Amino acid sequence: MLMYAPFLPIAITLMTQVIGLREFGRSYRQPVRARHYVFLLVGAPFYQWVLMGAAFWAVVQHVQGNTIWHKTAHGGHHRDVPALVPAAA
Repeated sequence: MLMYAPFLPIAITLMTQVIGLREFGRSYRQPVRARHYVFLLVGAPFYQWVLMGAAFWAVVQHVQGNTIWHKTAHGGHHRDVPALVPAAA
């Protein structure tokens, strides 16, 4: 019985995503077709594998003591507004 316990959160997450897709279509008046639900249901196992890989990688990094934040560097080039902190005179 406990062998199936990990599938319960996955099933709850999947059902929440299905309900969220339906609500998204209603809220934004977008047609949600059967293929959207199929893609969601077929893609769910692959998504779980990606999540598992990311979690495994994070645990390995943590055990190794690697605390570097892997984030895309942004220079703020998309902003037209000057910096909020005035330059030192």
